[in-house]
Amino acid sequence: MRDQQETINYLVEEVAKLKEKQATMQADYDASLILIEKKFEQELDKLRRQLVAPQISTPFPEFFHGQPHKVESFLHSLTVYFYALSATFIYERDKVAFAATLMRGDAIIWTQLRIGPNAQIPLPKTFNEYCQSIRKIFGGSDYKAN
Repeated sequence: MRDQQETINYLVEEVAKLKEKQATMQADYDASLILIEKKFEQELDKLRRQLVAPQISTPFPEFFHGQPHKVESFLHSLTVYFYALSATFIYERDKVAFAATLMRGDAIIWTQLRIGPNAQIPLPKTFNEYCQSIRKIFGGSDYKAN
């Protein structure tokens, strides 16, 4: 009789352990499923924007010649352009490289020091760093150091 009771107790404990393990596995599964659904929604949103983006006419940003009074309008036009074409400009380095192609006149020196065979200064890694650098170099009356 005692052996039977021990066996029953053992089985009850094992069933409880299995139920606990099952609950943990279910929670892990649910969390993974939520992450997969979120990633799917993000990718679907990117595809939707790519389908819509070619239909929207977005004005091309103006060239920047280094005039201090035009720094903020230049950076703002880039920000709006990147926002409108976010499906195209996914990576920060693409934004920085594109922005650098719009430099003309005195501003071209900024680009030449950072890109090409005579590069002496590293290119900013993010668009935010690019904006900070442009504001620092070209400043203007609307420059505010953060």
